[in-house]
Amino acid sequence: MALMQKSIALDPTNARAHHWYALIAMQNRDFEIALDQISIAQRLDPYAPSILANKGLILFHAGQTQEALDILRPLGQSEPNLLSPPAYLATIYLASGRNSDFLRAYRLAAEIGGNRPALTIATAAEAGLRAGGREEMLKRMFAEQQRQHALDGEPAFKLALTAAMLGDEAAAFEFLEQSIQRREQDILGIRLEPALIGLHGNERYETLVAEAGFSTLFRPTGPE
Repeated sequence: MALMQKSIALDPTNARAHHWYALIAMQNRDFEIALDQISIAQRLDPYAPSILANKGLILFHAGQTQEALDILRPLGQSEPNLLSPPAYLATIYLASGRNSDFLRAYRLAAEIGGNRPALTIATAAEAGLRAGGREEMLKRMFAEQQRQHALDGEPAFKLALTAAMLGDEAAAFEFLEQSIQRREQDILGIRLEPALIGLHGNERYETLVAEAGFSTLFRPTGPE
């Protein structure tokens, strides 16, 4: 945080610096700063699709789901080759229980990104939803994620999220530990992802948060 503040102080008109500061603040659940910084980045570079997409993601995590959808849906239509809108929409729909919408967005993101493991996971999840609703969707999704993970095709962090949604805390912790050990970039979402909220306050979870490089007592009030 301090490094980003120094970077912005040196060049207040650097849209990228404000953009990255917003993402760091989001990961720390400081949504007030995140929204302020992403708005500044947007003013400085109003035509950057990545800034607009991340504004949508920040709005969602800040509890403003409809506002996020109002940004990400039209952005996905105007930028059909941009990965982030469908990927972020998949996150929102899954957390909101909109299973069919989740699967459509998830598959689209996999197609845009050329992610073959994710396409296989999507097929398994789709079959699960048809066979037994959300619970079966998550079970089959998790089983295929495990197979792809064994082939190094799926990050451990994503398995931790699905395990948590299935109520399997032991597996969630196991894959969070793996994610930290593997130094996966996804682990930066450990304090942020809705699927992990049920673990907040758990001593083992708080230890992992610290190991991932976050302070569990982080209560920012704004730039120093």
